[in-house]
Amino acid sequence: MLPLAFGLMSTPGSTGAISAAMILTAFAVLGWYGLGSMGRAKEIGGGDGDSLSSVHSSIGFKPSKLPTLMPLFLTLGCCLFYSAFLGDIFTPLLSLLLPSLSLTRTAVLITLAIVPLAPLCLLDDLSSLQVSSFAGLGGILYTICFVGYRAVTGGYKPGGEYYAQMLDLGESASHLLYSAPPSTPLFKVSKGTLTLMNMACVAFACHYNGVKYYVELKDRTVNKYSRIMGLGNVTVLMVFFCMMFFGASAFGGASQPLILNNFHPTADLGASFARGLVGCAIISGYPLMFTGLKSAVHDLLKIESSPKFTKDCISLAMLAAITGTATFVTEHELGPLLGVVGALFGSAVVYIIPAIWNLKVAEQMPFFKGERAANVLLGLGGCALAVLGTWVSLTEEGQHN
Repeated sequence: MLPLAFGLMSTPGSTGAISAAMILTAFAVLGWYGLGSMGRAKEIGGGDGDSLSSVHSSIGFKPSKLPTLMPLFLTLGCCLFYSAFLGDIFTPLLSLLLPSLSLTRTAVLITLAIVPLAPLCLLDDLSSLQVSSFAGLGGILYTICFVGYRAVTGGYKPGGEYYAQMLDLGESASHLLYSAPPSTPLFKVSKGTLTLMNMACVAFACHYNGVKYYVELKDRTVNKYSRIMGLGNVTVLMVFFCMMFFGASAFGGASQPLILNNFHPTADLGASFARGLVGCAIISGYPLMFTGLKSAVHDLLKIESSPKFTKDCISLAMLAAITGTATFVTEHELGPLLGVVGALFGSAVVYIIPAIWNLKVAEQMPFFKGERAANVLLGLGGCALAVLGTWVSLTEEGQHN
């Protein structure tokens, strides 16, 4: 949700408000359809496994490592980015709260990896994460309200409460100052729209756990699962709408890829609190991403039936490797890498794999007429998004003035 205002204001050429809303809505619908398709494929294929590769084989395809490798690379890249982001967000906050400890970013990352990430990442039942997930949701809701409040009150616009303090930060913060956006037609689409599409492409991606969510659903049916996933995607869509338009209103063309970086680093206590809560939200969501990584690694190594101790040792080794790597890089440095990972592997997991499965099973339990032809288009569209997203991530097209 944090980069969407940047995506809306990206150059060359920003995106019209209605066009942006339509793009996000379209990707929300496609993401929901992909999740429902995974539940349907699992129901038709049966079997005991909850990995993508197990479903791939159960519905009649030859065994392949691709349904394992795609979510593996996607979740690995995201876990690395989130670890780096946690270090970047908590190090200044803890240094502000505990100046006498002289905490380094490495020390903060290692501490967070030990507690609370390690215990959460070792959980096998996703329902055990309900409490932490609700806590993360509370943090997201506060952040939405806070950014909206700053947008309405104009605290960072010329003459606003914090504008002069931002000027005092000097040249290093000049790119953070409010920049009035150009008048943009509501339906405008430009080259900069590709940046927003690249973000939206994986904004609704939780498909690496799509089969697991279905398996763990109580009294599951495909229709029930689809309804729940639909409600979830609508909720996420509303969050994205708010953050995109509130952020763009608050900072205009100066909106950063991580919108909280636009706020004063120390003077705005509300922003500091929002950073802390977003960090907590990432901690609460981290185990879900890590579960997808664990499932892919266990499937790749063929250790699903191994003792829990063995699997936990491998999980701790992965978390240690991710944390160690994150100590050397920041989330800003990992941004282009995450864009490529999301474009290539996110498109594969969210669009291409469900489309391929649907070509096999849609006739047995159809969702709508003409579904087979629609999935041919979905698969081709996923390939196009992978190519375009990679291009956008590796060029300067996503930067704004």
